[in-house]
Amino acid sequence: MEDTLQRVNEKMRRIDRRQMCIIGRTVGELGISPSQHFVLMQLSRSGRVASQAKMAQMLHVSPARITLAMKDLESEGYIERASGADTRRNEISLTPKGEEMVRESFVRFQRLDEATYAGFEPAELAQFAGFLDRVLENLDRMGTQMRRGENR
Repeated sequence: MEDTLQRVNEKMRRIDRRQMCIIGRTVGELGISPSQHFVLMQLSRSGRVASQAKMAQMLHVSPARITLAMKDLESEGYIERASGADTRRNEISLTPKGEEMVRESFVRFQRLDEATYAGFEPAELAQFAGFLDRVLENLDRMGTQMRRGENR
């Protein structure tokens, strides 16, 4: 069993590295960085975001990383900041240029997804997604236990 677990983990790491390389190349062709891309896609999904700190929390990255990505996105005209209900925070939203970038990105990533999972039947993909859900649930449970100090 241990050998199988090691093989599965190695394959997952290889898949992640290859996917990140292709994502980097794909968003690079669009003229943005992967961090900027993740910010744009999150804004597209959630609409206005109340603060950079909230965005960092949503993407599970440091506030410093978000600050750099947003500074560049704002200077390039992809996002805008406006005073929110709480005047100490700026709400962040996509501009029309940002919305166009999201549309173009969506088309490219849809092609990438189709190529990645070519040859899989819908039932196989559903089963695979279920397996990955279980892995994520296990990792979430482990993370919670670690935060509580239960895994020492």
